[in-house]
Amino acid sequence: MMRIERNSKIHVNSGRTWPETPYFCIYPSIPYCGMGTDSNHETTTEINTAEGTGPPDRTELRRGRWERAWTMMEDHDYDALVLAHQGMITEYGYLTYFAEYFTVLRSAYAVIFPEEPPTLILPTRADAYLAENRTGLETVQAGTGDVIAGEPALGQELVARLTADEHDVSRVGIAGMNQIMNVEDYRHLVDRLPDVELIDATDTVGRLKTIKEPAELPMVRESADIGDAAIKRFLEIADLGMTGWELRGEMEHVTQSRGAKEVLTFVGQGPYFLHRPTADPIEPGDLLTVYSEVVGPNDYWTERAITCAVGDVSERKQQVGEACYDALSAAEDALHPGNTAADVAQAIEAVATEVDVETGIWHGHGVGVDHDQPVIGVNNDTTLEAGMVISVHPNFSDESSGIGASVADTYAITDDGYERLSSLPRTFRTIKPDR
Repeated sequence: MMRIERNSKIHVNSGRTWPETPYFCIYPSIPYCGMGTDSNHETTTEINTAEGTGPPDRTELRRGRWERAWTMMEDHDYDALVLAHQGMITEYGYLTYFAEYFTVLRSAYAVIFPEEPPTLILPTRADAYLAENRTGLETVQAGTGDVIAGEPALGQELVARLTADEHDVSRVGIAGMNQIMNVEDYRHLVDRLPDVELIDATDTVGRLKTIKEPAELPMVRESADIGDAAIKRFLEIADLGMTGWELRGEMEHVTQSRGAKEVLTFVGQGPYFLHRPTADPIEPGDLLTVYSEVVGPNDYWTERAITCAVGDVSERKQQVGEACYDALSAAEDALHPGNTAADVAQAIEAVATEVDVETGIWHGHGVGVDHDQPVIGVNNDTTLEAGMVISVHPNFSDESSGIGASVADTYAITDDGYERLSSLPRTFRTIKPDR
C-alpha cells in the first residue's frame, strides 16, 4: 500500500491521494535552459510562463504516467507490474520514467499495483533515503547495508511485495525481464512463485514511453540545447595540438554547468565512433567525429554529433565525411508519420552503398527518458508516429583505409513531418589550423 510521510499532498477528483514531487523546482523568471553565467555559453530556449504555458507540472506528468500504466495493466490483465532498473544510461530508464529516481550503477525495482503509485525496492540505505525524500514514494531497502552480497535481497523483497496479503497476484508483467533484470532475482521469483505467470512486458511498457506528451517536448529541447552548446564549444576552441582530453574537458564543463545529469562525450577518428577521448593531439589531415550525448536536468536524453576535417584531408576522408551528412538528409526525407523505422534505415543504407562503406552501430533509436523505441534498423517495421523523439546517427566506416565518420541529430516527429531539435547548421566543416 502507498505510504506517504510528507505533509504536502495533492487531492484529485478520482479520490486518490498523491505525493508531490518535492525536489523539483523551476523559477518562472529564469530561462528554462542555461544555468551558467558565461554569456558565451548561454542557451536560448525559454518557456513562456504566462497563462499556464510555462514549465510542466511534474506531479501532473508523473500521475499521467501512472494512470497510463494502470490502463495498460488492465488491458493485459496484469495484477502487478515490475519495472527492472540498472543504474546506467542506455538501460531504458523505467524507474526514472515512473518514479523520477535513478540509482548509481546498481540494480533496483519498482512495483506497481492497479490504482497504486509505485513502490521502490532499492539496494542501499542511501538510495532508500534519497528516493523517499526526493519522490515522496514508498521505498524499501533490500539487504542489510550498502553492499549486497549472498542472498538475493532484491528478489526476496520482490516476492514479499507480490505476495502481500492485500494483493492477489497471478499474472505479473516485467519490463526489462530479458535484458535488464538480474538473473538471480528472476530465478528467485520463479522458484518462490511457481503459480504466478511472469510475462515480459518490455515492449508494452516501452510503448508508453515512446509517444511523448506535449508537456515533455520543452524538456527534450532543453537537453538538445545543452548538447548544441557543447558542440559549439568544440568548434570555438578546437585547434592543432589540443588533445581529446582537453576538448572533452571543455565540452563537459559546458554540459555540466547547465545541469546535465549524464554525458557521453566522444572525440576521435577512425572506423566507428565509440572512441573515448585520449591524449592524442589534433593533427592536420584528421577526420574527427565529435559526440555530445546528454541527459539534461529534466531526465531527457538527446544526441548531437558532427564530423569535421582538420585542414586538408584525403579525398576518401572527404567523401566519407560528406556522405554522413548526405545520409542524414536522406533520413530526414523519410522522417514522416506513416513511414517506418526501416524506411529511415534504408535511406541511410542507400547512401552507404553508394560510397562503398560499412555501417556500424544501428542508424538511430528513440530517445526520451533514456533510450526508447524504435530502433532505426532495416528490419524494423515500426510505424513512425507524432510524439516520437528519435536520434538519427549514420555511422560510416572504411575499415581497409582506417577511415570512419558519424553524425547525429535528434528529431521530434510531428503531425506532418519532424522538428529538428538542433539549432546549429548541419554541414561538413573544416577546422583551419592555427586559426
